[in-house]
Amino acid sequence: MIESSVWRAAVAEGEAKGRIEGEAKGRVEGEAKGRAEGEIGEDRLLCVEMIRQYHPAVLDAVHHRIRACNDAARLRSWILHGPRMSDDEIVRAISASQ
Repeated sequence: MIESSVWRAAVAEGEAKGRIEGEAKGRVEGEAKGRAEGEIGEDRLLCVEMIRQYHPAVLDAVHHRIRACNDAARLRSWILHGPRMSDDEIVRAISASQ
């Protein structure tokens, strides 16, 4: 089969358009993932600071578990409820989630 120059140009244009669209989609997905990871990182920091302020005696016991947590809702729950919990309660809550 003989391909015309018009055909080859159309194929090249389609491939270029697909590549551009794929790169744009990848950037958007990458940015969203980066934002989510950044928010979780901020939540971890806030949680550690909350423990440092309200439960300094147990910071060493829970610090590694907070740093390992990838669940934003769980981190936020600890941040919101932690100040009203006893040291034992916060340790149990954080330890039970792993």
